Amino acid sequence: LSYSDSMVVHGHDTVTILNTTLPISLDEMLGHCRAVARGAERPLLVGDLPFGTDQKPIKALDTAVRILKYGEMDAIKLEGGSSSRIAAAKTHCINVGGSVLVYHDLLGMMRHPHHAKVHPIIATLFCNQYARVGDVINKTLVEYKEEVTNGSFPGPLHSSYKISEIEIDGFISELQELGLDKAAASTAAAGEKNKTAGSSNGPANDCSQSSRQRRVQ
Repeated sequence: LSYSDSMVVHGHDTVTILNTTLPISLDEMLGHCRAVARGAERPLLVGDLPFGTDQKPIKALDTAVRILKYGEMDAIKLEGGSSSRIAAAKTHCINVGGSVLVYHDLLGMMRHPHHAKVHPIIATLFCNQYARVGDVINKTLVEYKEEVTNGSFPGPLHSSYKISEIEIDGFISELQELGLDKAAASTAAAGEKNKTAGSSNGPANDCSQSSRQRRVQ
């Protein structure tokens, strides 16, 4: 678990190169570690020590214990660990000699304009980009927003929970008492739209619609 989560999960500063991973806390890292540990049975799980938590030997040891015990990791990673910090941890040390591959980079997830200035440049330094998943995510969210805005989603078919006419009428009355006539009219229109789409009793709907519209005019 890399403290790159600071950038790719928590959304900390991704416009500058130097401060992207610094803000994440040990408690935040522990939450990510436990989440991964619950779903990963076979891999060797390695947890990062967040910036500033391993600067002194005794603090490095305390942080390492918390990562292993409460984060349920199998090992820890020290950034440029000094001999004193390694000795404090009282454990074997393996020189990785490489970089941590963040799967967000591999999948091309960071495609939002917020990341455009720097992140694509950094990502290509560490791995190939095998897909542009971020483009698909953005396109999907834009379509979702458009459907919500134009009222085509959600519709009667997307929910099994129905509000009764009595409750709708009561809500409209309360809105009118508060002087929110525009909101009352919108509520009445939405109620009639859902009722008409979900019912086959046309004449009854027409009668109900006429009486409700008179109340909100």
